[in-house]
Amino acid sequence: MCMEKISLQKFGLTEKEETVYLTLLANNSLTANDIATKCGIHRQVAYDVLARLLDKGLVSSIQNNSKKVFSAMPPKRLLDEAKENNLLLEKMLPQLSLQINSRKEDALVSVVRGKNSVKEVIKLIQDKMEEGAREHLVMGVDDKMYMKYAPIPLKKFMKFLEEKNLRERVLAMEGEKYFAGEKRSLYKFIPKEFFNPTATHIAGDLVAILIWTNPPTAIIIENKETADAYRKYFNLLWKVAKTKKWRSAV
Repeated sequence: MCMEKISLQKFGLTEKEETVYLTLLANNSLTANDIATKCGIHRQVAYDVLARLLDKGLVSSIQNNSKKVFSAMPPKRLLDEAKENNLLLEKMLPQLSLQINSRKEDALVSVVRGKNSVKEVIKLIQDKMEEGAREHLVMGVDDKMYMKYAPIPLKKFMKFLEEKNLRERVLAMEGEKYFAGEKRSLYKFIPKEFFNPTATHIAGDLVAILIWTNPPTAIIIENKETADAYRKYFNLLWKVAKTKKWRSAV
């Protein structure tokens, strides 16, 4: 029987490669027939998978009498390969970025679902500000939700604003008493009846809309005209919003 699987697919292994590698880790050495039996796969499939694992340096083989037996290499090889892939990706990033810039779409729209969607939105906003956007605008904010789903990324973003001498303007609901903003955050308040609880972020050509479903959903739009339109709407609300004293709750 194969040992209980630990997910290694994030390291680039297929499901069958993962199964065979973990099975070899749990045994000293096995033939292809042994592996096929233990993992419930066809013998030829076992040979194909072993060939790929040999290429990746995760499996070794020796001739034992008339039989070829296979053994798993130490798991550290997974880390070594991940580091090599990261170095390769770093070298490829400039060329990949050129491919993005050459695309013809007027607007890029994507949807991210799950608890990491909040973290992804914060990261995208910071990326836009590092690219040259001088200000982050957000309306419909509920700071408790950000602290629930992404407290560490949010604190890092606040530190980034202070270090880079950038700012954010935030439209919150009147009566709100919980604020995650810090020195570089400016808050104004709008009446509850006009408050939209869907958080909308604007930075550069980015509009990111966070819907507080369970788990959250983010709609991400990259388009200058759309961002400019949202920015104008934000500034209109900002003019009529009230200024009040507030103090960070975190």
